[in-house]
Amino acid sequence: NFPVDMFLSSDSTITTSDTHLGADSITLGASTSVSNTLSVTVPSNVNSGCWYYGIIVDTTDVIIEQNENDNSLAANQVCILQPNLRIVSVSSPGPSTLGQSIELSVNVENSGGASAGKHQLGISFEVMQPNGYADIFVEEINITSLGANSNVVITRTVQLPTSPAGTYRVLAVIDYLGVIAESDESDNEENGASFEVTSPTNDLMAKWITGPTSAEPGQTVSIQWEIQNLGAEGKSFDIDILLSQDKIADNSDNKIAGVSVLNLAGGTSTTDQISYQLADSDDGTWWLILVVDSTDIHSEDDEGNNMVSSANQLVVSADAPEPVSENSGGCADPTTDGNNSDAAGSRASATQLGLDVESMTIQGCLMDIDNEDWYAVMLHGGKRLGVSIENDGHALDIILFNGTIDMDNGSLSEESLRIDLILTNEDDANTSRIYHIKISKEAISSGGSYVLKIVTVDANEMPDLAPPGKPLFEPMDEWYGGNNVEVSWSSVEDNGESGLSHYQIRWAGGLWSDVNTTTTNMNISMLNDGRHSLEVRAIDNAGNPSSADAMWIRVDRTSPTLDVEQLSAQYAGPPVLQLDVEVSDGDGSGISSLEWSWNNETWQEMPAGNTIIWSNWSEIALYVRATDNVGMLVVENITIDPPANPNHPSGDNSGTDVESSGGPSTMGVAAIVLIALVVAAMLGAGIYLIFRQNSSGEDDEDEEEVEGGAAISIQEPLTMQITHVTSHQELPPGGSYDSSTGTTWYILPDGSKWWMQEDGSFLLYQNENVAENKD
Repeated sequence: NFPVDMFLSSDSTITTSDTHLGADSITLGASTSVSNTLSVTVPSNVNSGCWYYGIIVDTTDVIIEQNENDNSLAANQVCILQPNLRIVSVSSPGPSTLGQSIELSVNVENSGGASAGKHQLGISFEVMQPNGYADIFVEEINITSLGANSNVVITRTVQLPTSPAGTYRVLAVIDYLGVIAESDESDNEENGASFEVTSPTNDLMAKWITGPTSAEPGQTVSIQWEIQNLGAEGKSFDIDILLSQDKIADNSDNKIAGVSVLNLAGGTSTTDQISYQLADSDDGTWWLILVVDSTDIHSEDDEGNNMVSSANQLVVSADAPEPVSENSGGCADPTTDGNNSDAAGSRASATQLGLDVESMTIQGCLMDIDNEDWYAVMLHGGKRLGVSIENDGHALDIILFNGTIDMDNGSLSEESLRIDLILTNEDDANTSRIYHIKISKEAISSGGSYVLKIVTVDANEMPDLAPPGKPLFEPMDEWYGGNNVEVSWSSVEDNGESGLSHYQIRWAGGLWSDVNTTTTNMNISMLNDGRHSLEVRAIDNAGNPSSADAMWIRVDRTSPTLDVEQLSAQYAGPPVLQLDVEVSDGDGSGISSLEWSWNNETWQEMPAGNTIIWSNWSEIALYVRATDNVGMLVVENITIDPPANPNHPSGDNSGTDVESSGGPSTMGVAAIVLIALVVAAMLGAGIYLIFRQNSSGEDDEDEEEVEGGAAISIQEPLTMQITHVTSHQELPPGGSYDSSTGTTWYILPDGSKWWMQEDGSFLLYQNENVAENKD
């Protein structure tokens, strides 16, 4: 029993370096001959022209021969047909404006005699006038396949560039990446008719928006965008930043920011960014959407370019990340199947893997029109073959063949990501037999990558194809600011016969490092602020890896950034200080608190809207403090520009108390009011006399006998308590301000009222009846 391999050669000398087409195995007795038929598939990357079919027998030198020089033979020449892709027509949109969305149609034909596999159509704008502009690439479109003597019309909506105005035409190029060998490569591109592109008179455009791809609630994300005024005149308008689940701006979206743009000059663009702290309600998967002229105050030449979405989604979740797949490598280059060439698409052309393969792993791919992969292995008698296959959940079938006999089979799906197959060659140990492995998908399925593992052992052994159990990390939800972190995971057992060997750990997408215990100390000094995915898996003594577990390692070594500016100030009614506060923790743990202080010692929570009641304009120092979730903080100090005191001459805008020749200063007025109230209180607190006769047997210790037999009764008076504080800093906590009457009052929960004076001080007015008149 020995192999017979068929090749395609450019000449009549057949060697193993020629294009391999297929193989079979035959058994031949002494002084006998045999004839056979082999069906093969010519690879799609073979150029058109005339070639030689040829065979080589005993390519693996299984048989020791007297003459090894007559093992190859060439047949007659055969001429091969190829596809021929060409552009039949390209549409023209007619007169258009810069930045406008237009619809294009391209008619692509395959006029050759063979089907064309997956290829690409490239569309560009060619600027004819003015001169000196390079072509502007628009889009690359994948075409799965195109049969011989057939055509397809591709229609796309694309956006014209924002400059320059002039004369354009559309350029279409088929087989844009040059992956298809064609009989004629000269007709792969075509231009549409020229058209004029002018500058719009009134048009605002959302150009792009971008942000991170992952974060968790509480973190601060930075979102950047660009907008452009394509018109001739400056425009003021509002823009909205939305989180959307479907790329469509509507009422179901979360509006996270609104920005007013003041007078964006015609023909100019601007970029900007915001920092937004994600809330618990933002958990989910989102598209970022930028909407210009969100209040629709401008009538524009083109309203279709006022919205743009991000290229990538933002996933907001505190959950553990998904491990990086180990099964996706095969489709990184779908033409290689991990072995420098694509696996054969038919049994006759099966890729030869060798004799008694001890251990081999293949990263394979079935995608688009590639529906079958065939492999062949040769196995001595007394040997057992173990085959395992796994992927990420797309439907796949596998069969082990001995000739046409199905020896074992299985299927992969979303419910079954991995299966093991086994067969045994029970022939004599001095003979060998070829077995075939067929891996296939449905023609309508898009397919994907797979990992194929092959192991050969003696027939009295069982190949260990089963991986160990999956180790699980012990959760670590906190943020770290140091240079090292200790991580731990659960211990596991091997599901096969070889036993557990060790564990492996890595940063996602990096190289695996061996660990012999379930705990290790990780150096995180090189990591930037943010979340970093760490993965762990187990390895058995047969080299089988388990599924990996992943978790976030959260790093925050940097204090927040803080920028505070005064927007406006109102002297009284009420006294208000309006601030613009920009705070961000970058990729760190997020902002936990934002506070303000007048002395850098006593801190209060920053009110919503960054609006502070500021009762003493003679104090002009303001401190703002931002603290993140790991306790790192930043303090910003600004000097307040106080508003003018409306009770002083217009020339005085200091907001402080000054004397004037026309009367007492604000302090003087306050003092006079205070003295008057004190005197009134003293008069109200005077003792008054009530004369009455003593009753018989009365014992009143508060009565004094006076001349004439009358008694003086001394009672507690009706009192008025007055207290003065110099500023809001001395007010008792827990109150609220009320300016509804035109006067500013500070009201406590018990009903006490503090009256604000022009100099920022406060007077307390409170009635208290501490005693009742006695009969």
